[in-house]
Amino acid sequence: MTAPDISMPIAPEVTPDPLLDTIPGAVVESRESPAVMRIGVVAQIIEGSQITVKISGSDILVDCSYLFFQYFPLLGDRVILLRQDSQWVCIGEMSGAIGSNTPLPNSSFESGVIGAMPDDWSITIIASPAGVPSFLVASPSSVNISGKQVADFGVDSVVAGISIADVYSSTVPATPDSAWTGAYYLTRAFVNTSPPMFSELEMWIQFLDGGGALISESLINVISLAADSLAPVYRRLNLTSFPSGYVTAPAGTVSTRVRFRGTFELPATSFVSFFIDNVILRQVD
Repeated sequence: MTAPDISMPIAPEVTPDPLLDTIPGAVVESRESPAVMRIGVVAQIIEGSQITVKISGSDILVDCSYLFFQYFPLLGDRVILLRQDSQWVCIGEMSGAIGSNTPLPNSSFESGVIGAMPDDWSITIIASPAGVPSFLVASPSSVNISGKQVADFGVDSVVAGISIADVYSSTVPATPDSAWTGAYYLTRAFVNTSPPMFSELEMWIQFLDGGGALISESLINVISLAADSLAPVYRRLNLTSFPSGYVTAPAGTVSTRVRFRGTFELPATSFVSFFIDNVILRQVD
C-alpha cells in the first residue's frame, strides 16, 4: 500500500522590517554620556523658562531649565544641577540654612516662647476696631518649613471691623546701591469669617538711614485670602513688578529690614491667623 503524503505546507515568506532589525543594535551600541551633578547659585531668572546659575562659586555661568510650579527660584538660591550632554536641569534648592542664606536674626522664629512675641521682631498696631492684632510664636499642626516653630500673625475679633498692624524684623547692615530680594513661607492660614471677608498679608523691604529713619520701601509680595489655605505656599518677590529679581538700596542707606503688614477684615466673634516661617531677606550680586 502506498503511504499517504503527510508533508507539511511551506510557511509563507515574511518580509523583514528594517526598522525593527536596527533598533536592538542601536540600543546596544548607544553610549549615553554620564550625568554630571554640580552645585550653583541662581544669578538670573527668566520666569517659567530658565535660570542662569553660577557654578560652584566660580565665574562660570550656565543657563538651565527648572521644574516650573515645583521650584520657584529666588536670586541667590543655592541649587543642585544635573547636566546630560549639553543640557542643564535644576532639580531644586538645597535644604537647610545654607539654602535660605539670610542675615535676618530669628528668621524662622525658633528663638522665643510659644505664645509670646518672637525674639528680634516687633509689632506696631495701626488700627484695632475688630480686635488687637498679635504676632506670636506658635507651633501649629501644619508642616513647619524650618525648625519647630512658626509665627502666628492674626486677630481674634470681638465686633465686626478692620484691624491693621505692621510687623518688623530687626535691621541688618546694607549699603547704597546694594541689591536685595526676599521671600517667606505661608505654612497655613485660617480665615474663619462668615460671611467670607478678605484679609491681606503684605511683605515689604525697607531701607533706613544711620538714624533709623525710613528712606524708601518696596512692596514685594501681597496675598489676599477669604478662605483657609491648608498647604504651604512660597511667597517671593514679585517678578512682574521687579523683573530684575531685586530692589536697590538708595543713597544714604545704612540698614535694611522686612515689614509685614496685616489687614484683617472680620465679622464679630471670628478670627484670622497667617502662619509664617523661614523669612528670607537676602543681598544678591
